[in-house]
Amino acid sequence: MQWFLTTMNYAYISGGRLYVSRNGAQPVEIESAFAAQVIARHQQAMERRQWKAGSGDSMMTRGYDLWGNGSRGGSGDDSMLVRMLSVTGSPRPELIYYSLATDAVGGLFCQNLDTGEERRVFHKERYHLDDLAHHPTRNEILAVKRDADGSSIVITACERFDVHTVTEGDSLDLSPSWIPGEEDSFVYQSAGVGRNQSGNAIGLGPCSIIRVDMKSGRSTVLLEDEQYDYLCPRMDKEGNLYCIRRKYDRGGRALTVGETIKEFVLVPVRLVKALFGFLNMMSQIFGKESLLKTGVGGKKEIDRQEVFLKGRLIDLKKRENAKEEHGIAPSDWTLIKVDPSGAVSEVRGNVCDFDWNPQSGLILTNGLAVSGEENSGWSSVFKGKDIIEYVRCI
Repeated sequence: MQWFLTTMNYAYISGGRLYVSRNGAQPVEIESAFAAQVIARHQQAMERRQWKAGSGDSMMTRGYDLWGNGSRGGSGDDSMLVRMLSVTGSPRPELIYYSLATDAVGGLFCQNLDTGEERRVFHKERYHLDDLAHHPTRNEILAVKRDADGSSIVITACERFDVHTVTEGDSLDLSPSWIPGEEDSFVYQSAGVGRNQSGNAIGLGPCSIIRVDMKSGRSTVLLEDEQYDYLCPRMDKEGNLYCIRRKYDRGGRALTVGETIKEFVLVPVRLVKALFGFLNMMSQIFGKESLLKTGVGGKKEIDRQEVFLKGRLIDLKKRENAKEEHGIAPSDWTLIKVDPSGAVSEVRGNVCDFDWNPQSGLILTNGLAVSGEENSGWSSVFKGKDIIEYVRCI
C-alpha cells in the first residue's frame, strides 16, 4: 500500500516514554498525570530520606527526571519509576489508550490528544497489560496479560476494569491484532513453554501465528516452522498476512569444549565489567558524569551496550558499524507478506517492529528510525534520539 507521510498518525515508545505524531508533524511526548503523581510521591519520599550528594543537591534537583533517567540531554540510571508499555489508537482519532507500569502497579489509561485530558480506566497492583489493540468498531481492547511463566490474550473493556481471558495454556501468547472486516476474529503469535521435570520454565519453542474466530471458538495455525519465529502478525483487508520472520534460536544447547574454555576464561573479565558498571552508575548519580568519555559532535552514540527486544538480547556493539538504514535490527529480522494463496514475499529487512492499519498502511522501525512507504519507496519519517522499541499506527 502506498500512502503519503504528511497524513500519517503514529506513536512509538522509546526509553519507556510514549511519543505521538499526528498528520506527519514532529512527534511530541505524551505526559501522564498518573505517572506524574507516582513520581511526585517518590520525589517526596526521597527528600524525606535526604538522599543527597556531597554538593547538597538531591538526585531530583541535580537533573534526574522523574522517570529515573538523567535530565534530557544528560545521562542517567537505567532503573525507571514509570514505563510506558503499549499504545493503541481508537475509532475516535483524538483518543489513544496506553498501558504503563511501575514496580508496584500497572494500569490502562485513555488520553484525549486534542485536550490533553487523561482518564484512568483502571490500575491494579502488579497487573500489567501489553500489546494493546483497540477493536475497529467496538469499545474493547485486545491485550496481553503476563504472568510469571507465560502470557495470555485477554479482552478488556475501555471504560472500567472488566477483563476476560481468551487464550490459555502453557505458552507465551503475544501481539494480538484484529482482522479487518471480521468483527470477532484476530491473529496473534504463540510459543510453547518448555519445562524441566521440576516444572520450571527452561525455554520457548518457535513462535507460530494463530488465527482465532471467537464466534465459533476455532483456532487455526497460519504459520509455523521449526526453523523460524514468526512475530507481530497483522492482516490487511485483502487477506494478506504481514509478520516479522527471524531464525529460531533454540538456546540451552550444550557448549563445545572450546566454548567451555572460553566461558571459563571470560569469568574475571565479566566480573570486572560488572564492577565497572556499578561504579559508572554511581558516578552518574553522584558526580553527574560518566566514567565513559564520548567524543563531541560527530555520530551520535547510544550509551547502552545491550538491549532486550522481542525476547532477544541485542548486542549494540556488534551493530554500531552497521549502515544507518539497517539500524539495530539483526539482518534476519525480515518483514514478510503471505498472500491468501500462501505465497511468501520479503517486504523489508532489519525490522524491529511494525504495524498496519487501513488509513496509514505499513509503518516500521529498525530501532533507530520510523519509516513508511511513499510512491518512491520506503522513506524515513523520523529518527529517534534513543532506541525505538515499539511503533503503532493510531
